[in-house]
Amino acid sequence: MLSVSLSIPTLVVYLLFSILGYILYLFIFAALGSLVSKVEDVNSAVTPIMLIFIAAFMIASVALNAPDLKLVVISSYIPFVSLFTMPIRFMLTSVSFFEVLVSAALLVVTAIAIAYLSIYIYRLGSLNYGNKMKIKEIVKSFKKRNYEKLD
Repeated sequence: MLSVSLSIPTLVVYLLFSILGYILYLFIFAALGSLVSKVEDVNSAVTPIMLIFIAAFMIASVALNAPDLKLVVISSYIPFVSLFTMPIRFMLTSVSFFEVLVSAALLVVTAIAIAYLSIYIYRLGSLNYGNKMKIKEIVKSFKKRNYEKLD
């Protein structure tokens, strides 16, 4: 008979951060995918976020060996990295419920903000099909739109 050492709180933290992180990166990739008009341009569009993802994975690899390292503790609050590091810290060290809650809240707020921006970019991408859009133009358009809402 197998003995299961995975506790319910650990499973909840792991699932929470996995789902929230998946949603965060899902919206980012959707926005980046809508920016390109040719399949050949996809690699150049997703390279920056892939580098962030790889860096997050590398920090998580360090966390497996030294979960109390300052880099790991700080990165467990950074939304693009916390989906890897907070569950590892929770499993290997004693992390308070408040710390997990703060990290998850930051991840949720970031995911909502990225979702809002992603939806805006996706609309622009579908309206400007065939024309290459630049991040600088999107940011200008987004700022202009939000300033008009405030007036």
